[in-house]
Amino acid sequence: MSAPRRPPTFIYTYLVLFWVAACGQSNGVRHDSADGRTSSPSTNAPTVSYGLKLLQGGAFTLAIPLEAIVDRQVDSLGKPHWNVRAPAQLITAGLGTADTTRFTDDRPLYTLSISVGQKPVAQSLKAWGDSLVAAHEAAADELERGETGELVTVAGTEAYLREPTCGDCGVYIFTFAKGDRLVEVEYSMDTSEPLGVRKHGIYALMLSTFRWSASGAP
Repeated sequence: MSAPRRPPTFIYTYLVLFWVAACGQSNGVRHDSADGRTSSPSTNAPTVSYGLKLLQGGAFTLAIPLEAIVDRQVDSLGKPHWNVRAPAQLITAGLGTADTTRFTDDRPLYTLSISVGQKPVAQSLKAWGDSLVAAHEAAADELERGETGELVTVAGTEAYLREPTCGDCGVYIFTFAKGDRLVEVEYSMDTSEPLGVRKHGIYALMLSTFRWSASGAP
């Protein structure tokens, strides 16, 4: 039996650096406002903290890589939506020893979407999530059934995780709630991607920096 292949060293390095950055974000980071513009740091804080910047969505903040591209849109109801993605790049890496197959992947290293919504104040997050999953299942055909939902703890706070059926991919939708406010963070991974499974750690680290803001604005 051949030895298991080891993932590219640069992935481990990226995750370690990102984790250190996330733990140290309170020491000062660059801030991206809701419209995607970068605000000037205060004179008492470093210009950049470990390569992170803070996405400020009014009701929430999320630390993301400094080079991340943030696109903000507003729907017909006036609710904002953010798309966060890595810059276009080519990744070439070898797995295992020098004689193993090398691959080139030009898909983004990460891409996630963030949206806001509302629910009745008296309705618990679990009841809201369970009702949404039930509605989706009732409307789905046989091939699309199988969506799951459960409460999980993310960044020290409760979130409802939905995993819709997606064939050869994985879709993860985390919904945070505070009163009647909802913040939804969604990402997906293609199992056919060479780095698909390993991307899960990058998304998990970004989610671990989620915080509610004092402001009630979306």
